[in-house]
Parts: sequence; structure tokens; C-alpha cells
Amino acid sequence: MIRQQTTKERVMMKTATMTDKKVTYDFFFNDNESEISIHEQQGIYVLHWTDLMVNEWTEFYPSLSQALMRFASLVECSASAWSKGFTFNADEFLPEAQRFLDKVVG
Repeated sequence: MIRQQTTKERVMMKTATMTDKKVTYDFFFNDNESEISIHEQQGIYVLHWTDLMVNEWTEFYPSLSQALMRFASLVECSASAWSKGFTFNADEFLPEAQRFLDKVVG
């Protein structure tokens, strides 16, 4: 297991776990108004976020790249002091993210 605490603009990769040639990453973000995390659970990437008040959301993604795209979108919303918001809900986001990946990765 590799443990590292890398913080840049409040985004932290908490752990990288390597077992049997498989690497699992856990990501965490906190801006004092929200917390966002990604962890792998039985081959599915779980994105969990909260406004640190009463609201919590959990979303599931088949790939780390898709979960990281949603994570990055949340970080962008936070960077704008939440003046920006999602234009796609979680169900609509996945095909949009995949279309983007199909265009930029050949």
C-alpha cells in the first residue's frame, strides 16, 4: 500500500493501494462548504459528496475516468463559489462524459 497526502488547491489523493497489479485511488476534496470523495468498491467507483449541512449524494460510475470527470466538475463548481452548477444530472452526465472521452482518447 502506498499512502500519500498530496494537496493542491484543496484536492487530496489520500491513498493509492496496489494489489495484484491493480491500483485503487481514493480522492478527497474539502472547501469548508462541501466534501467530495471517490473510492473503488468491487469494481465500481463511488462518488460521494455533501454540502456539510444536511444534503448528501452518492453516485456510481463504471470507470475511474468518468468518476474523476464528475469530481472535477464538482471542484469547478466549488471554485466558482457555487455560482456555477451542473447542467446534467448524474444519469445524463455519464453518456456526456463518455462522448467527451471518445473524442479526446483515440
